[in-house]
Amino acid sequence: MDHLHPEDYFRALRGEVPMEVVHRHTRLHLAAVGGDDTMASTPSPDSAADTWSDQGHLPLLPEDERCVSLAHCQAADDLLSTALEAARLAREDLKLLLKLPRKKWRLRVDRAVSRYRDRAFAEALLDEARSRVREAPCDAAEMARLVRPALDRQDGDLLRPWVRVLVARAQAHEANALRVAGELPRAAKIFERLQENLILRPIHDVGALAEIQGLEASLAIDRRDSEGAKRLLEESSQLHAWCGFPLGQAKALVNLANLHQALGEPEAMPGLLDEAATLFEPTEQPYLHFCIVNARLNALLDLDRGPEAGRALIESRDVYLGSGDDYRAALFTAHQARVDFMTGRPDDAIGGFESARDQLLALDRSYDAVLASLYLADALLAADRTEELRELALSLVPMFQSRGVARETLAALRLLAEAARTEAVTARLVARVRDRLGSAVEA
Repeated sequence: MDHLHPEDYFRALRGEVPMEVVHRHTRLHLAAVGGDDTMASTPSPDSAADTWSDQGHLPLLPEDERCVSLAHCQAADDLLSTALEAARLAREDLKLLLKLPRKKWRLRVDRAVSRYRDRAFAEALLDEARSRVREAPCDAAEMARLVRPALDRQDGDLLRPWVRVLVARAQAHEANALRVAGELPRAAKIFERLQENLILRPIHDVGALAEIQGLEASLAIDRRDSEGAKRLLEESSQLHAWCGFPLGQAKALVNLANLHQALGEPEAMPGLLDEAATLFEPTEQPYLHFCIVNARLNALLDLDRGPEAGRALIESRDVYLGSGDDYRAALFTAHQARVDFMTGRPDDAIGGFESARDQLLALDRSYDAVLASLYLADALLAADRTEELRELALSLVPMFQSRGVARETLAALRLLAEAARTEAVTARLVARVRDRLGSAVEA
């Protein structure tokens, strides 16, 4: 069943798509890839992990469409039970492997005969790599690299379609982990090789292609390739829509909206965010809901729609302050300060920006603190508090240099500090510094 992922069955079991759709999809692909002989059932292996890897144990499919739901539900229940048990065993194996030093992971997998060498374990590796990419990108990259040897059991295995899908996804996640670790050239080379491989030997899993495009878009953003990033995110959104994965589509649309903000195109954001918001229930995806709320507020503020942003901020107060997340609370303070500044309350805005900056620095969110500092400079200038503005500008470079802020960001801050030394600080210069930072500052 190389063309059909277990996730397709799980979606049907959850009621997200009718079981008849999965059945027809199966029949069409079986006919396309192998003829009627591929419909024959095979003996069920004893091991759950072997069954999961074999993918050939489904029973004969009924010819009568009226029998589809019952027969496929039984087959799906069997597969679900097998998959869950295999996944449980794989997670236990992964825990044991991760107790070793990272440099020994590959050697242990290469020496293994059966343990660490099946589909369930490969998928557990990929899931763990995805979850650790922010906190431990080097570990995540190594886990992604282990997916291929975990599947390389015998000659010809790497030619099987479902194996190629997993390997391609793993390569994309390895590259993404390297991107997060700051190794952009290495990440770019992996994506280049991956795209070349996909041309020579295409995969037909639309969901996997959508995932790969989205990850490559993140690299394009980091490399300041805005047009490439736009194209990749638009393709990722379309592919997710075609394969019926609304959550992936929503994430791509939110990332595309954030890219437009970084490019100084806030007018393009509301439509994308409105579309994304229709694709999931906020209670089921609270973090993605927060991302949309926050991006919409950023758009309103960047479009100078202060009163409307103020009302939206009040309506979304619980989203920011009800989660117990200190970072969200700091963002709420910063947004409120921007609203105060736009609605003619510069003194309130100054206090808000100072508080937001200090909160963000305490959370080690240096780039966000840079933005708060620049908005603070705007407010000090508007209140004609030039001496405080000079002191702020001169303190920014050493403050953020000690925190390892990126070179181009420091260059922009030095521009502001130099202007302060010569008493040449103007509203236009402050705006120029903020624009120069652009996408170098984290959203």
